[in-house]
Parts: sequence; C-alpha cells; structure tokens
Amino acid sequence: MRKGLTLLTIMMALVISPMHVVGSDEQVVGKKTIEEGHTKNREDAEALFTRYMSMNYLFNPAITALYMHDAMVEKNTLYPRGKKKKKLKVTGLRWRSLFRELLPMMERQDDYSSFSNIKYEFQDDNSIVIRASRFGWKNCYWDHTFFLTVARDIRQDSRPMMVKEEYMEEPKESLCDQLQQDEKNWNRQKRKKYLEQQKSTN
Repeated sequence: MRKGLTLLTIMMALVISPMHVVGSDEQVVGKKTIEEGHTKNREDAEALFTRYMSMNYLFNPAITALYMHDAMVEKNTLYPRGKKKKKLKVTGLRWRSLFRELLPMMERQDDYSSFSNIKYEFQDDNSIVIRASRFGWKNCYWDHTFFLTVARDIRQDSRPMMVKEEYMEEPKESLCDQLQQDEKNWNRQKRKKYLEQQKSTN
C-alpha cells in the first residue's frame, strides 16, 4: 500500500511540475511584454514632447496636430494682489483654430517656453503625465504647475501618442528684467536665422 502511494506521489509530481514551470514562463513572458510596452510608450512620449518643445519654440502651427480632438487644454492667467485666475479651457479641436488666430500676437510677444526638470509618470490607464518646470519667455515666469497628459489615440489605425490634457499658468504682468529681455532679443534673432536657413534648404 505504501509502495502504491509512493508511486502515485511520484507520478503526480511529474505531471504537476511541468505545469508549474509553464505557468512561470507565462508570467515571465507577460511581465516582459508589459515592460516592453512601457518602454515603447516612454520612447514615444519622449519623442512627442521633443516635437512639442521644438514646435513651441518655432511658433509652428503644426503643434496643434499633436492634440486629440477631445483633449482638454487649460491655461490660467494669474492676476496680482490675490485676484482670482482667469481661465481659458478649450478642447483640442477648438485649440487648433484658436492657436492659429493667436499665433501672430504670440510671435510679437515672444510667447514661447523653455522646459527643464522633465519627468514622465506612468498612469494606470496607460497614459503618461509629463511634468516639467516651464519658463514662459513672454513674462519671464517659472511655472511649476505645467503638465501634459499623453496617450495613444485608439481611434486612429496607427495609434499615435498624442496630447490628451495640458495645463499651465502665466502671470498677467511681465516679470522680465533687462538681462532676460536681452536674452529674448537674442533668441528672436537666433530663431529668425534658423527659419531663414530652413527656407533656403527647402
């Protein structure tokens, strides 16, 4: 009787062990797939934000094509002496037309941004929040509330990474000193020279 039990135990171990190993392999493969997906999403998010920063600096109207139609774009103007904020909150589709209307004024006012301390935060819904310290050259203001939420637009066949949400703040009054004003002028000349070079090569 003991011999029968021992033989049965050995047979069960032989049957169960391969199943356990296969299960472990599946877990490893599944984990690897998730990690590869995160890596791909991170790379695409970085590429998107690089394009965003470049287009922002050059006042390229094509920047609005980076937004989903139903994206939420919020820009708040901060007034002095504790007055309430003035909010601009529009969809990505509305922002496309509004941006083109505002573009000439934005260029005149040097209304572009520089970014530093860039961080990428993965969310449970597979979107990525990009946080950064944004320096708005229009009023020489450090905005530490800036963020973009980016995600894949599953409504498009290629499932591109696009802007789902944007938030920033800007003071009503300029905080620029003479040194920053000189740098703005230098950047303006640098940007003009770059655009002229681009035109000559096309």
